[in-house]
Amino acid sequence: MNSAGHGRLQQDFFQRNRPVKAEKTYSSEQDLIELHSLEPGEYVIIPSTYEPNITADFALTVYTKTDE
Repeated sequence: MNSAGHGRLQQDFFQRNRPVKAEKTYSSEQDLIELHSLEPGEYVIIPSTYEPNITADFALTVYTKTDE
């Protein structure tokens, strides 16, 4: 990443960081809702398509809650 924090993630990022959730099955459903409990930190969400090198539009909504 460049100094502004934007850019492509390099291969070493994926070697140093394991996925929290790696979905192996794809669905033709338009809506997918998942609930995850995560430790505080920074996370990267990477949408993907079934076929590699295919672009698609994604709408992503993230709701957060603290247990304070």
